[in-house]
Amino acid sequence: MLLGVELMVILHSLLEGIYLAFTFKIDSLPEKSILWLFSTYLPSYVPIIMLIAGLVGGYFLGQVWWQIVYVEKRHWSWDRKEKRKKSKPVHRKAKKQ
Repeated sequence: MLLGVELMVILHSLLEGIYLAFTFKIDSLPEKSILWLFSTYLPSYVPIIMLIAGLVGGYFLGQVWWQIVYVEKRHWSWDRKEKRKKSKPVHRKAKKQ
């Protein structure tokens, strides 16, 4: 879930930067709102929706990766270990001169 929240914080900062650039381009001053000790220029419902979306998205992303890495073992290190077990050691003879 924390990964989803971190991604939403990055997305929020990009979105707010675009919003501020747009409002300054049209010679308008954006309205500042305070939400949970943080100030934002976006409407106050946008960070709340983004936080909820980040928590829900992070939960489902964690479920998918748990399935891939630990249940199906499609992780690259397990794949390498399996290949090492299956492959036979190659003994090369030294060339005679």
